[in-house]
Amino acid sequence: MPKQTKRKRTVPDLNATELLSVVNALCMLDKANLLLVESFLSPGNKVVFKKYMKAVESAMSFEHGDRYTPEEIWDFDKLEQVLLSYRLSTNDDTMLAALYTFATEESHAITMNLGDIDEDYYHSMGKLYEDTCKIVADLKQNKTQMELISRLKKIHDESQNIGWGYGFDLDESYSRYLADRV
Repeated sequence: MPKQTKRKRTVPDLNATELLSVVNALCMLDKANLLLVESFLSPGNKVVFKKYMKAVESAMSFEHGDRYTPEEIWDFDKLEQVLLSYRLSTNDDTMLAALYTFATEESHAITMNLGDIDEDYYHSMGKLYEDTCKIVADLKQNKTQMELISRLKKIHDESQNIGWGYGFDLDESYSRYLADRV
């Protein structure tokens, strides 16, 4: 039996060539890893940002052929991975807020197109909306922040007659984080 070579187990023990090999292998294994590395190496890059927007659309799109039920259309786990990836790879709070707002709009569009879904779905939506409101509220007050607040206000207003506590959850988040900024 061939003798096993002892592998280094911690990142600080790796030399530059070994670390580059690990990063390349991770990028070859998964498109999400590649996107994370691209974003990390090119902060604020608009092309990379558009790739993240496409990943959000992919997680929550009607364009999936045979995916018809809400559970098949809405892939919240994938959406969380996309948003976490961008959060970890950028220090641009405005771009992060824009991506979260876009994700919130895409998920809200599913609600508006499908109508009544279920309680778990609406709680997931409410949590996403709350996270987005927090991120937008933390931005410097400027034109971009006002535009994002306006987009979130539209979602808030459209949600008010939707059941399962969805409208209530969005109202609570908007009131807590954004209402005093307009």
